[in-house]
Amino acid sequence: MKDWHPAWQNALKEWNMRESQTVQGFIREGELKRQQTNLRQVLETRFGALSESLLQQIEQTTDLDKLQRAFLQALTMKQLDDLTL
Repeated sequence: MKDWHPAWQNALKEWNMRESQTVQGFIREGELKRQQTNLRQVLETRFGALSESLLQQIEQTTDLDKLQRAFLQALTMKQLDDLTL
């Protein structure tokens, strides 16, 4: 930690700071990309090359919960057609 960090934290204590919507957007975008990548990787590992349409479907899915459920499903499903996305 830098020498100035405690002084900076103390100075900001009185401020009415809220979370930055911009920063939160960046974080969410990172989580979304990570979930999409994880899903794609597990599917490719288990079933080989994926169709362009499935890759597009994964990239267009922006619901993090849906991507997480699909990832967990992909770990145990028997065939690629069983994927619910």
